Amino acid sequence: MLFYAFGILILIILGLNIRMYFLKKDLNVVLQQQIDELELLKEQNVTKLDSIELLKKKQLALIAENEKSLYEEIAWAKENNMRYEQIKKNIRNTDDADSLARQLTKRYEER
Repeated sequence: MLFYAFGILILIILGLNIRMYFLKKDLNVVLQQQIDELELLKEQNVTKLDSIELLKKKQLALIAENEKSLYEEIAWAKENNMRYEQIKKNIRNTDDADSLARQLTKRYEER
C-alpha cells in the first residue's frame, strides 16, 4: 500500500512537472511576443524622435532666415532714413543758397 502511495505521488509530481513545462513554454512564447511588440514601439518612438528633431532643425533654420530678413529690412530702412535726412539737409541748403543768391542779387541791383 505504501508503494502504491509513492507511485501515485510520483505520477502526480510527474504530471505537475509536465504541466509546468508546457506553462513555461507558453509563458516564454507570450513574453517573446511582448518583447517583439516593445521593440517595435521602441523603433516607432525613435522614428518619431528623429522626426521631431528634424522639425526642430527646420524651425530653427526658418527662424534664422526670418531674423536675417528682418535685419536686412532694418538696414534698408536705416539707409532710406539716412538718404531722407540727407535730402532734407540738401533742401535746406538749397533754400539757404537760393536765399543767399537772392540777397546777393538784391545787393547787386541796388548798386
